[in-house]
Amino acid sequence: MSGAAERAAPMYRITVEDAVSGEAAAERREPPATYHITQRETVVGRAPHADLRLDEPFVSRRHARLLLRGARLHLEDLESTNFTWLNGDRVETRMGVGPGDRVAFGPVHCRIESPSGAGALPEDPDPPEPESPVGPPESPADPSQSLADPPQPAGGSAWTAVPRDFGDDDFAAVPAPPAPEAEPAPELEPAPAAEPEAHREASAPKPVPRSIVIAVAFGLVLVTALLMFVLAWVLLR
Repeated sequence: MSGAAERAAPMYRITVEDAVSGEAAAERREPPATYHITQRETVVGRAPHADLRLDEPFVSRRHARLLLRGARLHLEDLESTNFTWLNGDRVETRMGVGPGDRVAFGPVHCRIESPSGAGALPEDPDPPEPESPVGPPESPADPSQSLADPPQPAGGSAWTAVPRDFGDDDFAAVPAPPAPEAEPAPELEPAPAAEPEAHREASAPKPVPRSIVIAVAFGLVLVTALLMFVLAWVLLR
């Protein structure tokens, strides 16, 4: 592998179980193939320049890296597409690995071994840089204390936690309260239909002008006088 100078006595080795692999672009080793981890950083991926090259299309070009810090080995995912797994758990931050651990780079399974066969590992003189924890918050030191038992307030008064079992009925739809009965509205008599304005004006009697009355009366007087004159003329002949 390229990079830092190799250590005289490697403490770890990795065995690729189910993919063609190699330490160079031209090298193609059929599984299982074992490689010694001798440098501080070993990049695992599909790229030709990767320190441990995996010939698998579902492995990213720079999939993950193995970090050797003193006597400790650490595994870190490099934002791969199909993720890195350690003993069945997804690697989301830098994690320590040791002999007997099983690592999966996407679909490629590997195992970590110790060539010396030693059981316990010496203390790490060069620990990795601290990183912000990722995942759920730590559980309380006292396992008997839970969210159901909150701390007691000062002053002597105590809270009482009431356990409750949630069943299917707790999430059922709550029926709406019945609506109040509406009072019947009073019956209203139908209003008479309004007559059209033009009809009212036509049906209303119009007053006769006074001048017309006088003219009619004067005409009747003249007609009467004329009839009497004619009657007298006939009788005198």
